[in-house]
Amino acid sequence: MNYLEFSSSLEFLRSRRRELLEEGLAIQDAYLEKCLPGGTASKKAKKEGDYYRLRSTANTTLSINNKKTFYIPANKLDYYSKAITRGKELKRLERTIAKVEKQLDKIRTAAKTLGINLEAPKSESSNYAQTNV
Repeated sequence: MNYLEFSSSLEFLRSRRRELLEEGLAIQDAYLEKCLPGGTASKKAKKEGDYYRLRSTANTTLSINNKKTFYIPANKLDYYSKAITRGKELKRLERTIAKVEKQLDKIRTAAKTLGINLEAPKSESSNYAQTNV
């Protein structure tokens, strides 16, 4: 890939990251877990009760409540599963953005040592296009 392709892909990735953040909550490093009620809950509640919790992975805490688990009502399960999916995609995008930025920095450094100007002057190119039409 050349400099312009890296620049355009970086802009696309950044716009996609903005779209994901605008869609709603994005939860990273977490997963949903179905559990049975414990303690003094009745046998009927243990058989019929759907009980979900959001758990953090590794040694992180959830951004929702700064704890490792968060209990979720069954009617909000879809909302949180979409938030986890957005969080996974956001994390992947952020890693890709970092890689592309690193490549662009390498290209800029190499161009600077060679004395090459990567940024084309926009005013000259627009004037050139207007005079040759």
